Amino acid sequence: MKKAIPTLSFLAACILTAGLISGCGNTLPTPFSVAPVAVSSSQAASKTGGETISKEQQKKYEEIQNSVDNGHQPGWLNPDEVSMDFAASTLKTTNLSQMYDKIEKSVTGDHATVTFTKAGKPVMKMELYQPVKKGTGGIWAVTKWTDCKTNSEHTVG
Repeated sequence: MKKAIPTLSFLAACILTAGLISGCGNTLPTPFSVAPVAVSSSQAASKTGGETISKEQQKKYEEIQNSVDNGHQPGWLNPDEVSMDFAASTLKTTNLSQMYDKIEKSVTGDHATVTFTKAGKPVMKMELYQPVKKGTGGIWAVTKWTDCKTNSEHTVG
């Protein structure tokens, strides 16, 4: 858990200053801020990892996966890092490191659940999936998150 924080800080700094990971040489969507888009059956969409996303969103994920496959943006491979960055950048959670003392992760196939806990009680839970490549080497994306204090569930998209 402690080792991921410097990487997250580095990623956050890059996101704020350049909008992409510096040194990659590729123009890609801002890391971790790309969210799956839920679409109705009447829209052009594909079903990936059990999640329905637009063709445009799938293309963005494929670009990110390609970048990761080429050695860039490795944080996308870690559900913990994706969850931490989603909480910080998308949910605008302040003092994230004070909000939890432990991260619990459960991975089943191409789906993962990351739970932030404080004093043994869940604070926030995120569900993720792998939209392009499954298993080792596949990027992760947040599909929904739950505020465990209010028990309110939110779908990303």
